[in-house]
Amino acid sequence: MPLSTRDDDFHSLSHDINQNLERIERLMEQVRSTSSHIAHELRTPLTHLQNRLYNLTERQGLEHEMREELHQAVEEVHKILGLFRTVMRIGEIESGRCVHQFARFEVRPLLEEVSEYYQPLADAHHCQLLIDAPVGTPLFGDRALLFQALANLIENALKYAAQGKAITLSVEPVHKFV
Repeated sequence: MPLSTRDDDFHSLSHDINQNLERIERLMEQVRSTSSHIAHELRTPLTHLQNRLYNLTERQGLEHEMREELHQAVEEVHKILGLFRTVMRIGEIESGRCVHQFARFEVRPLLEEVSEYYQPLADAHHCQLLIDAPVGTPLFGDRALLFQALANLIENALKYAAQGKAITLSVEPVHKFV
């Protein structure tokens, strides 16, 4: 808030508002820093847990049900690690530390990669992931951020809307841009 040139009530009010806004900004930065720090600190033990669970799934002589339970535990840890990566990425973006890697690339391989990644989850929901994107369709953006955005959309579609339905990943050029 701009301060008035006179030392009146408006000047005091503007001064108080500015101080409160600065305090809020400092608190928000502390929250962002803390959540990013927690995600970073928990990532290593969770990765170790995921690896140990995976190693258990590879042991000989496990009953089928036990092996399936361990596979599900590995998947759950994988999801949690994904959430931590997302929290850390959001913290980087909000703090301005995030280095975007914008480049031109073909969109179909990105859609195929996301589809392949989520196919086991789609199978579990009896859903089909379809791709409707012409080969050679260019896209300009940060591939990692786009992958994350698509992953979030697919997870939500599988979780809330897709039971037994097909989910189509498609792209359409708009005004000669994709």
